[in-house]
Amino acid sequence: MKIKLSNKTELILAIILTIVCLAGLYAYNKSYKNQTDIIERDGITVVGEVVEKGRSKHRRGDNTYTIKYKFEYLGENYFGFQEFANKWYYDNATEGMSYEVKFIKPKDEGLCKNARIYIDRPIHSMTN
Repeated sequence: MKIKLSNKTELILAIILTIVCLAGLYAYNKSYKNQTDIIERDGITVVGEVVEKGRSKHRRGDNTYTIKYKFEYLGENYFGFQEFANKWYYDNATEGMSYEVKFIKPKDEGLCKNARIYIDRPIHSMTN
């Protein structure tokens, strides 16, 4: 049995879906900003190294740039992963180069979801 929706019903459903999606994006953005503020305020500062850069193009045409990085704290090894819409981070991150990282220590080694790498704060080596 097929149900044919009227144009008015389809329009109402499209509006509701759009509102739900926008509310979800707003909530995600607010949560990410709050998490970033906590990391900036309470995070432990260490030196991290960019290990891989990536980029992808979504169906809607937007580019997403990714940076994977690793860092150590008190003999434990961690890694982070960040996505950026701004190409500047991708262009200015150099694989193998060190940058400031701030993070909230997780319970276990490995992926640290509460970490941020600051590509605009490179750590220059003192050895030549």
